[in-house]
Amino acid sequence: MFNKTTILICSLTFLITSSALASDLGVMGKNGETTPLISHSHPQAPSVVTADVMFNSAGAMDTPATQGGDYEGWGTHFLSSWTNTTGQDITVVEFGWPCGGFWARSWYVWISENLPGAPGSQDFQGTFLAASEDETEYPPSLYTYVDVAEEGIIIPAGSTMFFGYGNPGMGGQIYSGPTETWSWYEEAWDSDSEYNRTAILQFKGNFIAPTDVGSSVVTMMAHPEASPNPFNPRTTISFELPNSSTIDLKIHDLRGQLIKTLKTGTLESGHHEFLWDGTNNYGRALSSGAYFVRLKTDQGLSQRKITLVR
Repeated sequence: MFNKTTILICSLTFLITSSALASDLGVMGKNGETTPLISHSHPQAPSVVTADVMFNSAGAMDTPATQGGDYEGWGTHFLSSWTNTTGQDITVVEFGWPCGGFWARSWYVWISENLPGAPGSQDFQGTFLAASEDETEYPPSLYTYVDVAEEGIIIPAGSTMFFGYGNPGMGGQIYSGPTETWSWYEEAWDSDSEYNRTAILQFKGNFIAPTDVGSSVVTMMAHPEASPNPFNPRTTISFELPNSSTIDLKIHDLRGQLIKTLKTGTLESGHHEFLWDGTNNYGRALSSGAYFVRLKTDQGLSQRKITLVR
């Protein structure tokens, strides 16, 4: 676990709006039926995973749901977005949402600047079971937390992540919140704000910075032949190990997908250099663009952005 000196909590103002008509008739779902407005205030236990960055589409973390969405009336998948304006790369460690249902469902992530395509086109995904099997509780009061610390989900500085999950039966929502969310309904993403609601979707993450990594990685600098960075067509990745360590040295694209494995195994202490020629694991030359060098040792993870220019 990284040492943390800064806590950044993206805590958004909780906003509730409702008209007189909505108070009388309820909120109309995507299927045209009205759902009565119910205001519950269930205290939620704090998440057991701590992190440097915390975000919730509904405002404060672990916001109690005030309404719920089932398959038929609201959509089969929920989606939200978060843009990394921290100035540092972020690795995601946990997702959370109040939901209920006994079906195994998927969570998913896109690293994209635009609203993504259909579920199934995501960059990262995994499965989960809801903490509550009750798919009829309206709204759901129990949060499901999904540990994704080992999935390698990275949000580069300045990039946007879309994330969400498949509805296991009943999903937690609030009256209109500060962040737009979407539901998958009739083969398209439909904005939830049009229906006076926000799906509750949250995540936690850690800053990726050289100061966060243990002393086993003293330096990990890219050294191209002609200049420090960008490079064409080769670059030398170098680092120092004060002690023997198991390492993974890999190249990833901006979506976090593995491009090239440079070295896995154990290295002795000292200076090490590895050449990357701008090709992937199949020997194909990559196009111009930004990539990430990731070095994982026994003491932690370090990352460096490099740019290939053809």
